[in-house]
Amino acid sequence: MAAVADEILELFLTQCGLAWSIIPWQQHVSLNNEWETLYGNFHHWLRKKQGAKAQFEYSHQSAEKLMIVPFLGNVAGPHSINKRGPRKAAYECRGNGAVPDLSSFANTDFFIVPDDFSWTMIHTHEDYGLGGPYFIRKEWLDSPTRGQGRLLDSAGPRWYCPLLKRDIEQGLCLDINFQRLKYCKPDVLKDAQQETGKTFEEISSICEACPNQPLRDE
Repeated sequence: MAAVADEILELFLTQCGLAWSIIPWQQHVSLNNEWETLYGNFHHWLRKKQGAKAQFEYSHQSAEKLMIVPFLGNVAGPHSINKRGPRKAAYECRGNGAVPDLSSFANTDFFIVPDDFSWTMIHTHEDYGLGGPYFIRKEWLDSPTRGQGRLLDSAGPRWYCPLLKRDIEQGLCLDINFQRLKYCKPDVLKDAQQETGKTFEEISSICEACPNQPLRDE
């Protein structure tokens, strides 16, 4: 299989003063798999920048080499893609360190990473709509030592939930938060509403004020 060159993107990169080359298909696949292993599970995003904050954070990065890689699967972080037909090509770019603003290409559904994968910028067709773009650093991913007030046991990280008024596992906390932010179907959120008798707005207010909030957009 081969990806399709994006001539409009190529022209834009040239205008930005970047030297670019199309990444071979097998390397495109390898980069996609490496990204999915590191960043693909959005439940591990304990911190992120979103929307204009993501764009601002990204714009202040410096990378003499970076990769622009269209997603090959059916999901991009918390969003479904479900594209048909061939995907756009991936590009390796080299320059003076300034990163290009690729927000106008969001419909391509892609991620940007420097050579060391120390951060990533995600653009999808949902940008500024249902969520995104997203900026994440590697150190913002799930770690059992992150945060205060969290208890560790053989089942993984746990912490006190002021909504359910008990210690809960990290996965349940993330499910509630992602569902209240409308990234996923609200099955767990509905269970929380039934257990607490609280409205969606009340749950969001409690979660936002929680000192252990894992998705606070700082």
